[in-house]
Amino acid sequence: MSDRGLDAMGQAFGLSTNEVRRAEMAKVPLGKMSDPSEVAALVHFLIAGNQSSITGQTFDINNGALMPS
Repeated sequence: MSDRGLDAMGQAFGLSTNEVRRAEMAKVPLGKMSDPSEVAALVHFLIAGNQSSITGQTFDINNGALMPS
């Protein structure tokens, strides 16, 4: 999904997808997009049964990027 967005931004601004990716990742504190395995690791933690006291939380797996509310 993010690749499609980067492609569209590149087309709109006359840039390659890689140029847009570099520019956007420069705004992210950890400088990268999350890998699906990082999301899977959180899901595994939440369903593994080793914790039972987390309720009503939002987990932002976004490498420190600001998320609009």
